[in-house]
Amino acid sequence: MMEGRPPTTKPTYIFKVPVAGDGAVGKTSLIVRYTQGTFTDTY
Repeated sequence: MMEGRPPTTKPTYIFKVPVAGDGAVGKTSLIVRYTQGTFTDTY
């Protein structure tokens, strides 16, 4: 046993990805689709 050592955990990564493009082309829909798995085609 390894007493006195903290438990091993995986590191958490945070990525910030800029999304550039013209207005009203679906940038937000693309991000929502990737992060939440849903797609809204009407706003």
